[in-house]
Amino acid sequence: MSIGIVKLQKQKDSFSIWIDESQSFKSSEFKALLIPLNIKGEKIVHSSVGPAEYIEEITTNEGVFCLSEEFDECAGATIYSNDTELMNKILNLMLNSNLYHVR
Repeated sequence: MSIGIVKLQKQKDSFSIWIDESQSFKSSEFKALLIPLNIKGEKIVHSSVGPAEYIEEITTNEGVFCLSEEFDECAGATIYSNDTELMNKILNLMLNSNLYHVR
């Protein structure tokens, strides 16, 4: 069973993908899909306990994007960047993996 992407938001200078908590998103599985982008670095740029969340900045050969995971009220994962070309590549990798689909 594939994970449903609940919301895609594309604007002129940004692109985000949101997956709600009920979809069983696993960041390790998501990152494994990004092998073609060659992840060069990962760092936590924000973490908090209330609300329980963290934001990770991920650098690839193609550019930088963020992965935010929330575990409280609006639980889920958001993948976002101002680099819309990079985000299109990420979305294509997700959809071509058959692990994700757009609802």
